[in-house]
Amino acid sequence: MQIEKLIQPYIKLEKCQTTKDYALAFARSGIPVIPLYTAMSGVCSCGNTECPSAAKHPRTKSWKADKSISPDLIKRWFARDGNLGIVTGGGMVVIDIDEGRDGHESMFELEEKNQPLPPTLTVNTGGGGGHY
Repeated sequence: MQIEKLIQPYIKLEKCQTTKDYALAFARSGIPVIPLYTAMSGVCSCGNTECPSAAKHPRTKSWKADKSISPDLIKRWFARDGNLGIVTGGGMVVIDIDEGRDGHESMFELEEKNQPLPPTLTVNTGGGGGHY
């Protein structure tokens, strides 16, 4: 299967100021979101001081079912800031590039051998990599 069929069509998000703004922009584009815990001074806001997934895990127990595009629910979820998650599957694919593991170089090689990725949403990650 060609990668163009797997990646969502290009969606241009408006420039946003807060995580809530981004969550609402994704929702307006039809992309459901979930609230994630955030990191505060390097510690996860979930309360576990040794959390192995700091700022990377959902704030809701049934997150797969909870994903939403409802503006009202999203406004409640992000009344206090937090990280934003997108549930993959159902046609949504994310390529995770880790800078520390030569991720960008591997991605360039993959594109050279095949073809460039189509235009898609991207986000920089904390470790210098990105999600495509």
